[in-house]
Amino acid sequence: MGDTAMAVDLPYQIADTALLIGEFVQLKTLTDAAVQFANNGPYTLDQLRKDPNNRSFSSFDAFKKIDIIKFYGPAPPGYEYHHIVEQSAENDIPASELNSTWNIVVIPKLIHEEINSEYAQSASDENGGGVTIRDSLKGKPFEEQYEQGLETMRKIGILQ
Repeated sequence: MGDTAMAVDLPYQIADTALLIGEFVQLKTLTDAAVQFANNGPYTLDQLRKDPNNRSFSSFDAFKKIDIIKFYGPAPPGYEYHHIVEQSAENDIPASELNSTWNIVVIPKLIHEEINSEYAQSASDENGGGVTIRDSLKGKPFEEQYEQGLETMRKIGILQ
């Protein structure tokens, strides 16, 4: 029974090992991208933009899935496209402004996650109560949200 049970478990063990190796390779790609990016920074905003001209797109899908291939190609391995002013259902900001090369930069995925973590931190509002940075920006003008996005990027050390 012992040998038979081991023989049955072997394919599962091989599959689990292959899955772990794949996860390790993905994590190494993400880590290498973030370390290399951090070692070469901080950057100017122009260095992070994919286009020196401000191009607008009707949606993030249009930017990412249609026009990105035409103009910019996919984000490199370990990188993602990041909106400086976040996409949000509460925003009354036109999609063409949110989905523009002025508002979208390419950064490592792990650094993108750090920015998202910063936005989840508590920020005092005018009444002294704690709300997240993300919530405090709801309904604010594009320019104010943009400045907060840049400030967050400076705070974590990727933007000059």
